[in-house]
Amino acid sequence: MDYNKIKADTEKALRELLEAAQLKPRSILVLGCSTSEVAGKKIGTGSSLEAAEAITDAILPIIEKENIYFAVQC
Repeated sequence: MDYNKIKADTEKALRELLEAAQLKPRSILVLGCSTSEVAGKKIGTGSSLEAAEAITDAILPIIEKENIYFAVQC
């Protein structure tokens, strides 16, 4: 698993989402994902703390700057 690739892909996807959604400050961004799937495995069969860290490390600085709340459902 490549932490840097996951982080870069997440940043790119988030920026595209924020551009399209035009969220206002104090909006809530809800993330629903499977770290098993990010790691290329079936849901629930390969949970990965490294994938979760890469994803949150990519998202948190961007949404904090935009004053957007963050909720995670995984």
